Amino acid sequence: MTSITALAPVGPVSEAFIRDESLICAIMGPYGSAKTTSCIRKIVQSPRLQNAVIENGRKVRRVRWCVVRDTYGQLETNVLNSWWTWFPKTKDNWNGREMVHRAAFDVVMLNGEPPERWEIETYFRAMGDQKAEDVLKGLELTGLWLNEVDTLDKGVIRFGLPRTGRYPSAAHGGCQYRAVIADFNAPDIDNWTYELLVEKKLPVDDDLAEQLRTRLGPRFAIGFHRQPGGRSKDPEPENVRNLPEGYYESLMMGLTANDIRRFVDNEFGAVRNGQPVYPEYNDKIHCAD
Repeated sequence: MTSITALAPVGPVSEAFIRDESLICAIMGPYGSAKTTSCIRKIVQSPRLQNAVIENGRKVRRVRWCVVRDTYGQLETNVLNSWWTWFPKTKDNWNGREMVHRAAFDVVMLNGEPPERWEIETYFRAMGDQKAEDVLKGLELTGLWLNEVDTLDKGVIRFGLPRTGRYPSAAHGGCQYRAVIADFNAPDIDNWTYELLVEKKLPVDDDLAEQLRTRLGPRFAIGFHRQPGGRSKDPEPENVRNLPEGYYESLMMGLTANDIRRFVDNEFGAVRNGQPVYPEYNDKIHCAD
């Protein structure tokens, strides 16, 4: 059985992202803003949204997720290192050959009911040179986490979304909650994630959209959560208390102006065809709502 350590909230935007039950839900922030941690927390809390089944006299809720990154090296460095801080790796819970982790823990109910058993099964996959269709083929999931989604091919949405909502089966309570969650730094405005996650244009035809709307109700939505930049004064940056003193100032050394916009100030990058006419342009100041 796994023991879960409580973590203090890193900020209001992160907390809103974790609570958001939208079909597609994304968080965008600067370096160091705890986006990865927020996605892990969202997965950890997701069993509460599933139907429970009674086994051995107690309620059991199950979810199955898949985490996708561009390469296995980055998956190991940027995702699994954080994952192991929540779920220490053992020979019993981690299958390195299949890249799957299984966790089960008892959750104390605040309403006085007996503790519930929550089970989380998580697959880890890298895109590499493969097509999204091949990477995700055959998976029956509750949800999909696209880590650093702007670095992935947009096929992960086309082929990933239909893989969600398939677990647990009807025999084990059915899948009440399904989702694709994503985290990313502010992309250049010509990146495919801008149209999908910022402008909220879902790439599905009308028939599928109507089916999803009928089944999901208010959950048929794209939730976009934008954290403050690393140099923001009002509101303050999120997770800053967990960062070294001068983190963002040190980070800026060696970055281009466009990199600083994206990775520090959490502003969208420009399409680069030559030199910008107005490099000081800022969406929040110079663009009307």
